[in-house]
Amino acid sequence: YSGTDISPYRIVVIDSPSISTISPNTGTVAGGTEVTISGNNFKQGARVYFGSFEALNVVVESSNIIKVTTPIGEAIMGNNLCR
Repeated sequence: YSGTDISPYRIVVIDSPSISTISPNTGTVAGGTEVTISGNNFKQGARVYFGSFEALNVVVESSNIIKVTTPIGEAIMGNNLCR
């Protein structure tokens, strides 16, 4: 979101998503790993990326849980998964 910090046009984002855990946090370039992402403020229609590759089978189970399948072409290394 963008805006100015001068009233009356101030914009405040109070429900931006945040990630607390990603499990598992390793995978292969072959893809196909089922991954659970835990956090807050997830919304239906969320898109998940592993590097520049979009995840498959994205399911927003709740505002706190997203489950995805890794795509072919990007290894999972640590918590550097989503954008």
